[in-house]
Amino acid sequence: MKHGLANKDTIADAEQRWVDRAKETQPPRGTTPSKVYQAYAERSGMTLEQIEDEIDWLCWPADSTE
Repeated sequence: MKHGLANKDTIADAEQRWVDRAKETQPPRGTTPSKVYQAYAERSGMTLEQIEDEIDWLCWPADSTE
């Protein structure tokens, strides 16, 4: 995803893996990263696009091999 290869399927797959891992350490709460992201956007009064514009994407330099 950090290389711009994310699509709805890869995001859904990554989110499902996150939910599965969280079940091992936390009681199920019915939340997912996407739901948290959407709730944050709604509460902040920003759109998802505005939030994405504010994120410092330079945390993954273009020349990174990871």
